[in-house]
Amino acid sequence: MAQRLVRRLCDQCKVPAQISEEQIRQLEIRTPGGMYDASAGCEHCGFTGYRGRLAIYELCMITPEMTDLIVSRASARDLAAQAVAQGFEPMQRYGIRKVEDGETLLDEVLAATG
Repeated sequence: MAQRLVRRLCDQCKVPAQISEEQIRQLEIRTPGGMYDASAGCEHCGFTGYRGRLAIYELCMITPEMTDLIVSRASARDLAAQAVAQGFEPMQRYGIRKVEDGETLLDEVLAATG
């Protein structure tokens, strides 16, 4: 398990965001129309544009199939392929879903996930 905290946008004052076509393609953003930017703030958020934090995370379950691969000293590529086959979602992808839902900024997720 790995996790990071990102700032949560204030629901009272967030504003629609503009994102480049290149970023949409590169990061495989599915719903760019639902993305927001922080505003100059309001009384609700102390004029910061943010209210609280949001956890983004990834969790890789060690199943019997994964155990077999580990014991047999499989390559990192094989382990990653098995994890994805089991439904593993990388932290950055999960964070981008939170951006698409209008909960945080793309810059926040990219800074937290490198």
